[in-house]
Amino acid sequence: KLHAIDVQDSDTGYPPHVYREEGESEGAETLSSLTFLEQDLPPELLEYLSLKSTPSEAMCSASRVPS
Repeated sequence: KLHAIDVQDSDTGYPPHVYREEGESEGAETLSSLTFLEQDLPPELLEYLSLKSTPSEAMCSASRVPS
């Protein structure tokens, strides 16, 4: 019975996976080295993002203060 008290609801029963230790990352020299090709992305992701995006002219016109 005491063991059941110690276990939290969010406890998965196994330790979390360590993906990369601090200090091991090589890092990127520039932001341009982080580029990726649009063709590398799944088409459904691009469609989803285009549905969620707001055109820049709509954002600019919405932020204008009427004179």
